[in-house]
Amino acid sequence: MAAPACVPELIAAKAAAEHGPAGGVVDPGRLRTDIEALHARLDAGRGATAPAGRPGGP
Repeated sequence: MAAPACVPELIAAKAAAEHGPAGGVVDPGRLRTDIEALHARLDAGRGATAPAGRPGGP
């Protein structure tokens, strides 16, 4: 069975929505601040965890 003819348009709409602006849902400044804070937490946690297969870390 062939896909409906509208599939390319649906894929394009989904891609545009995923990679486009948040549409005013979240303040861009607040979002930037939250992302920076999350990156800092990830960076701090990176040194605190042992790599897989190496108990106790380096």
